[in-house]
Amino acid sequence: MKPVFNEEIVFFEKYTGVRLPDNCWRDGGSFYLNNRDEFPILKFKVENEEIIITKNNIEWIEGDKVKVKLKYKGKKIDKVIKNKTWEQEVKEESKILKHLVRKSVKQTAIFLHDNPTPQIRVSISGGKDSSVMNYIFRKYIEPTLGNRDIVYEAFNTTNDTADTYRQMYKEGVPKENVHTPIVRYKNEEGKFEERAMGWYQWIKDIKHYWIPTVLKRSCCSTFKEGQVKRIQDKNKDYITLVGVRKYESIKRAHYEFNIKESTIKAGKEYNMPMNWDRIAPICYWKTSQVWLYILQEGIEFNPMYKKGFSRCGCLICPYGSPYNNLLIKEYYPKQWERW
Repeated sequence: MKPVFNEEIVFFEKYTGVRLPDNCWRDGGSFYLNNRDEFPILKFKVENEEIIITKNNIEWIEGDKVKVKLKYKGKKIDKVIKNKTWEQEVKEESKILKHLVRKSVKQTAIFLHDNPTPQIRVSISGGKDSSVMNYIFRKYIEPTLGNRDIVYEAFNTTNDTADTYRQMYKEGVPKENVHTPIVRYKNEEGKFEERAMGWYQWIKDIKHYWIPTVLKRSCCSTFKEGQVKRIQDKNKDYITLVGVRKYESIKRAHYEFNIKESTIKAGKEYNMPMNWDRIAPICYWKTSQVWLYILQEGIEFNPMYKKGFSRCGCLICPYGSPYNNLLIKEYYPKQWERW
């Protein structure tokens, strides 16, 4: 569930002629008036690069009141709902937000103080989760660490937007720590070589136009996990802070604060050296809670979210939705045309 900012409201009206209420929320193809509402006020799908409204339950909008009429779980609902402001929703969730922050700070501080020697690496992605994790670390934890060796870094997939790179720099990553991809591959003689290479060049020269799909891909292991292993010394101990959450996807559902321990416990492969710890300070936060905390604290975030994107990873991705593709075409036409 993400807040729908004015830029997305304008975009949606341009493609559909439907004006959404202010301060509403979206989860996939469903819009909700408030973040805790059970039923959507409008549903849509994207086919052939067109947004098709599949259900519009809005009868009328007057100020902060919205009349809805729908059938939900076998019941007919005909009522007027108050459209809360985001400030009101933040206030309602203030206790749970305080609890989540305390838990994140306590777990992280204890782990770092119990492991005083490894270098601390803070991984910045330019996404909302990374921004919240970094904000909490800098505000509450970094001041308690004295002269600990701390590195802020990001990985350049070459498939990100300028908005994402600007966000990385704003969050304190030095330009020299935005790592350029070095790809390891077999040459025509069957020998391994390494060289700097972008995502498109990799598809063209190494993969010979083999396109990553949801069923088979190696782009993440090459441009994300693979780059981490290239940069860091396998014989050195590290603690890396990452902005990942267990509620993001089925793939991460087994995650706990200590990613290495929870991965091994779940019987899955930990794809990093065993002397590298990875911790997730906001592991237990839900998406709406991340957003409410951003709104509460006034945390600066990637402007891609205002445009309607639910995530700010690689721009072109087999896991991207048809709605995301429309947003790319609208806001990043050069990248879309290149693809």
